[in-house]
Amino acid sequence: MGDALKHGFPRLKPKPIDEEASISIACYGPSLADTWQDITHPIISVSGALHYLSERGVIPDYHVDCDPRPHKIKHLQPIVNGVHYIMGSCCHPQMWEVLEGQNVTLVHFYMSKDTSDWIARNDPGEGMVHPGSTVGLAAIHIGGMLGYRHFEIHGMDGSFKDGKRHAGEHYGHPQGGYTWDAGCVTYQTSKIMSNACAEVLNTIRMFPIFCVFHGSGLQQALIDEEYDIDNIALAGTPKAEMVRKAKITYIMPREATG
Repeated sequence: MGDALKHGFPRLKPKPIDEEASISIACYGPSLADTWQDITHPIISVSGALHYLSERGVIPDYHVDCDPRPHKIKHLQPIVNGVHYIMGSCCHPQMWEVLEGQNVTLVHFYMSKDTSDWIARNDPGEGMVHPGSTVGLAAIHIGGMLGYRHFEIHGMDGSFKDGKRHAGEHYGHPQGGYTWDAGCVTYQTSKIMSNACAEVLNTIRMFPIFCVFHGSGLQQALIDEEYDIDNIALAGTPKAEMVRKAKITYIMPREATG
């Protein structure tokens, strides 16, 4: 983490929420291949979605990473000009060499119980974002920091399709060996992906955000068939338009209103 501070990158600061605006998150699940042409700007990409989109003429506005493993460097190469890279200080030290001269903003992600102490010692006064177990979840929190609470989410599938875990090439370790039934379909998944599916549902249930999911997979089937959560919907359904138009209502405590 200390290597990131040496480069003098600015820190990510929270912006006021724009209740009328929405942002797209492009994850790298298999269904991104089916929905990428429907993605609208502004866009946050994660993982291999950066190059998957840019190779098709869609340049993400932002790219987020919070993974310290060295193989993640390959997802940044070659650099895509015009992208604002919002990177975790926990990323591998070689990331900063690859990003030299690019538009980079730094954010501290929670990595362990010692993270807040490390920030207090090395970057006092700066905040910390709890990213969840996947970079897709991290991107939702970053979207909130950028001033959004409405999200259009692509490629966050949580399952395999035709034996593939991603829309294109991936440099991670193999996964699999788990199944999860949703909507009368048995989905092939993994321990990590299935945990993320449950975490996504809990995150959306607990935070004042609105999410419309595109594509098909385990995560989308859970949303459409298994869980009735007011602030989440599947694209193409009547509920999706309600979620897109929804607003947060604040109720003042009785004592505050006199």
